[in-house]
Formats: sequence, structure tokens, C-alpha cells
Amino acid sequence: MKYTSSGAAAALMICLASLQPAKAATNSESDALAFIVRDAEIKREASAQEAGSATSKTESAAPAERGKRAKASASRRTAVAALTAAAPVADEGVTASNGRPRTLAAPAGADGLKAIVARHAAANGVPFALADAVVRIESRYNPRASNAGNYGLMQIRHQTARGMGYTGSASGLLDAETNARYAVKYLAEAYRLAGGDTCRTVMKYQSGHMAQRMSGANRTYCAKVRTISAQN
Repeated sequence: MKYTSSGAAAALMICLASLQPAKAATNSESDALAFIVRDAEIKREASAQEAGSATSKTESAAPAERGKRAKASASRRTAVAALTAAAPVADEGVTASNGRPRTLAAPAGADGLKAIVARHAAANGVPFALADAVVRIESRYNPRASNAGNYGLMQIRHQTARGMGYTGSASGLLDAETNARYAVKYLAEAYRLAGGDTCRTVMKYQSGHMAQRMSGANRTYCAKVRTISAQN
């Protein structure tokens, strides 16, 4: 009986010993699988956190970026407005030789230009009111006006000025003093030929000293001269 019990005990111990490696292997496999699963979960959590952080940064940066773009756009608009305001204005009624509107600088001062016209009018025996009206109609006191071969304050043609003794270039007639000297001289001759009559003077200034018949354009011009002269 004692032998039998000892044998049974030995057999039980052998059986238990044989089960330990299998249990250890099972536990080892379970632990490895759990580690893999946990590692995957950690990586997913890290990826989710990174994505959330990136989204947050993008969302927080978006208003700042929009603000920068708005400021840049406003700066561009301000610059364009400043350039536009500073640019000289083209007079659509004054064209260059290529047919495009010529950009003209504003006159230095109407008072100084009027003094020039008045001086030459007095020197040639022409009423200042008449000479002043012609200048206002022809160029509005813009000494740099140039239109279809007519130049300066009184829009005299180069050929006409040469007939009055001018020897310079056409561009030289854009000088106020030069223009007034020869244009008022031409106006004075028209005034004498017309016997001092305003409308006939205008006709001969506008259409040439040899003109004898008033045209519709001459009458319109004369009406303007009379209106302006009445204001002086």
C-alpha cells in the first residue's frame, strides 16, 4: 500500500511537471499577443493625437493667414490708389501725333500766364478781354496743350507762327512766352483786318486772315468769346 501511494505520488508529480511547460508556453503566447495588441492601440492613439494637433494648428493658423492676406490686399489697393491719385490726368481733347490722348502737366499758374497774355495784347493793340477769351477757349491756359498740329496757349500752328516771324521748332511753341508772342501777333493782325469787329476777328483767327464768310464754327466761337469777355 505504501509502495502504491508512493508510485501514485510520483506519477502525479511527473504529470504536473509535464503540464508546466505547456502552461508556460500558453502564457508566453498570450503575453506576446497582448503586447502586440496594446502596441497597436498605443500607435493608433498617438496617430489620433497627432492628427488632432495638426488640425488644431491648421484651424488656429487659418484666421491669421486670412488676416495676412487681407492686409496684403489692402496694402495693394492703397498703393494703387496712391499711384492713381499721383498720376497726371490725360485731357481727352488733346491728342499727340499718334492719335492717343496726350498727358499734360497742369499750368504753373494762371495768374502768371494771364500777365504774359496781357503784356503781349497791350503791345499789339488787342483788347485783353479778347485775347484772354481766345486762350480760355483754345487751351484753358494750358501752355503744354497740343492738338492736331496746334500748339500751346493759343493753339497756333507751326506754319502760322513762322508766318509771324517765328524760326524755332514746333515744340518751342509749347513755351508760354513764345506762344503768346506770335499767337497774339497773329490775333492782332486779324483784329485790324476785321476793323475791330469781334466776330470777324474770331473768324480770321480761326479760319485764316483771308477768310471772308462766317461759318457755323466761327459763329459758335464768337458766341463763346462774347460770353467770356462779358465776364472780364
